[in-house]
Amino acid sequence: SVIGGAVIDITSRPNTIAKMGTTNAGTVELTCGGVGRNVAECIQLLGLNVRFSTVLGSDMLGQMMAANLASLAFAECNVRPVKQPSPTYSSFLSDQGDMMVAIGSMEAFAELNEHAVARAALPGSDRLVCVDGNLAKTGLAAVAAQCLQAGVPLWFEPTATSKACAFLDPAVLPAVRAITPNILEMQTIAEEVLGRASVAAALPPSDDARLSYMQKLHSKVTQALPDVVILLKLGPLGVLAPTAEDASSGAVTYDHYPALRVDHIASANGAGDSMVGAVIAGLCKGRSWRESVLCGLAASRLSLLSKYTVNPDVGKVDLLQVARDYGTRC
Repeated sequence: SVIGGAVIDITSRPNTIAKMGTTNAGTVELTCGGVGRNVAECIQLLGLNVRFSTVLGSDMLGQMMAANLASLAFAECNVRPVKQPSPTYSSFLSDQGDMMVAIGSMEAFAELNEHAVARAALPGSDRLVCVDGNLAKTGLAAVAAQCLQAGVPLWFEPTATSKACAFLDPAVLPAVRAITPNILEMQTIAEEVLGRASVAAALPPSDDARLSYMQKLHSKVTQALPDVVILLKLGPLGVLAPTAEDASSGAVTYDHYPALRVDHIASANGAGDSMVGAVIAGLCKGRSWRESVLCGLAASRLSLLSKYTVNPDVGKVDLLQVARDYGTRC
């Protein structure tokens, strides 16, 4: 099961370097996204049955999203109608496709509470439950309680720095098996777990120095949270992720996986979500951590090449072969 946001994405991208204070020629795309929805779609396209739960308003954008969710043919789709406007995310990209700034209208997610979770009838036959940071505090606690009771692992996708630490709630943390933060979310988590002094005021400017800094920070946080697997998304630097897990002790070995080569980025929106979905799908299919992470990198690459948050072709290719073809050491 996946519980989280279904969001209409409005993506603007200038043809050349943007000039502030004036209109820039470029493209504006309206697509269906949302972290939870993206993760669920990727898992579904990779051949697994997914139950997805979210909230939507009754406005035009909500109707557009409802039609999209119906087209994805999830095994089960629980949509709780709410009075608030449907969640919307508007991002402004650079001419190279990197996100520069974004605005989210997400008031409806306050209704992703314990009542929305009750509609999902968790965990059922689920092998894993994934939630994003859009859940209300009561909703997240309800999911965690049900996962603990059933012995089903809970994955938490932070979504944003403001929501990154929600999994540290004592009512939630015992159920959490894995989290998937990006660099900024990891810094926020480290501040909460280790103290503000553990986090640099500014990220190192060079790629090598930034990677070294994040590896050290990742090591400290994993030591402080030994029962939580931390798959750290590093953007163009790749990912810090497990390579193996000791079956008897549960100890996890981590490594740095460089990002796959990409010649042209259509949009960076959804690349991290596609990675998470493909890693989860790989693990649920019985793949090793290493193979699952490589599949995640390949799904992320395919997302970068598409205007859609999840590339519709992600389930039509051999992801491990994509990783071998475009990786530096696979």
